[in-house]
Amino acid sequence: MGYPENDHKPQVRPGLTDRLFDLVSKMSEEQQADLLKYLSQKTRKFDRKTCVLTVDCEVRGSTSLDYALDISRGGVFIETTRILDLGEKVRLSLSFRALNKNLKVTGKVVWKSIHGAGIEFDKLTPQQDMVLETLLDTL
Repeated sequence: MGYPENDHKPQVRPGLTDRLFDLVSKMSEEQQADLLKYLSQKTRKFDRKTCVLTVDCEVRGSTSLDYALDISRGGVFIETTRILDLGEKVRLSLSFRALNKNLKVTGKVVWKSIHGAGIEFDKLTPQQDMVLETLLDTL
């Protein structure tokens, strides 16, 4: 799961932007154009759908009420104030009120920002996959 195109910026280490700028500024225009083309290519396995869903997020034995702002077959972005670590395992219960269904899944944090975290789903069961597909079709 890659970084989103919207305002959910990943946390960046100090000096990293300066280093990237320095490297790119030393490239020829042709190399910069090639890099831009490469970075512009679609890198996601699944298309994301914008949503607002309530999510019970369990991490380290503690549960919080958060919100999903986008979702795909591969994962979800949750808006949260919790401190989550990259690679950390989470249990999510996503509420689909319009369908009167909940989807309980597990996953791991694959990126984070000050706004929340991108969660990649673990392998879904056929039943979980069916509920998720139904939801995605309604969005």
